[in-house]
Amino acid sequence: MDIQDAQAAIGALTAIDKRLLKSLILTRKAVENWDFKTLKRMLAALGDDTKLLAVRHEELRPEIVSALKAEQEFVAGEDYPGALETALREECLPLQGSYPRYELHPFKLTVDSEQEVVTLTVGRKSERTSALAPQHVAAWVAARYKKLVEKRFESQQFCSELLDAYCIGNQLAYQKNEVMWGRAVPLATIYKLLTVRRSAKQEYPKEQYTYELGRLKEQFQIRYKDYRFEFGFARNQSNAFLVIDSQGRESRLEGLIVHVEPKPQEVKQL
Repeated sequence: MDIQDAQAAIGALTAIDKRLLKSLILTRKAVENWDFKTLKRMLAALGDDTKLLAVRHEELRPEIVSALKAEQEFVAGEDYPGALETALREECLPLQGSYPRYELHPFKLTVDSEQEVVTLTVGRKSERTSALAPQHVAAWVAARYKKLVEKRFESQQFCSELLDAYCIGNQLAYQKNEVMWGRAVPLATIYKLLTVRRSAKQEYPKEQYTYELGRLKEQFQIRYKDYRFEFGFARNQSNAFLVIDSQGRESRLEGLIVHVEPKPQEVKQL
């Protein structure tokens, strides 16, 4: 028995189920309208179809399970990882890593063939699917990945939030009452300030923070009002943030430096 036969068996059960649903609707109407004759007929029909459904279920259940045995063995076998990776790459996903753990920055993808579940994670947020067909998994991942990366990046809003955190972090780092412009503040400190509340870290995971830093870094000049932003590259790799831009280029960044540079006034033509 193959998948088509299994679908035919499920179709037979569905036909009985539809009759049951129709009988239930008519039974409810009969009760509401005191239609005793119809009620008696529908209760008899419900009893017959319920028994039939139970019998057919017992007959067809082993056949349906048997039909998917080959697919279940394929998922547990050595050819599944290759089929899954091919399907993921056909969706043009920037796949890194190897089975069963992959990265599609800022996501992490984990396949647990024993528990028969696939998990997609961003920080502490995760989604799961137990549908393991390679094309289904790829489409499921691609929909969530594209929803994030194709989301409009509000660079000016992000710069505003970075600037606020930079000012506080700068004063704390250099023990001054005023901001020491042009001095670096660790990106780790800025992230902590952006997520002071514990719940905020769940709403804004570090993976999304580094993803947005990558989007910002792609700009030729990072400016916000009268301020220019630049990133400091890491000397100590243990303190670095691995930032990956939309082209997949990696950078290890450690600090943020903000300069006060008012835009030159436009000269009016006489």
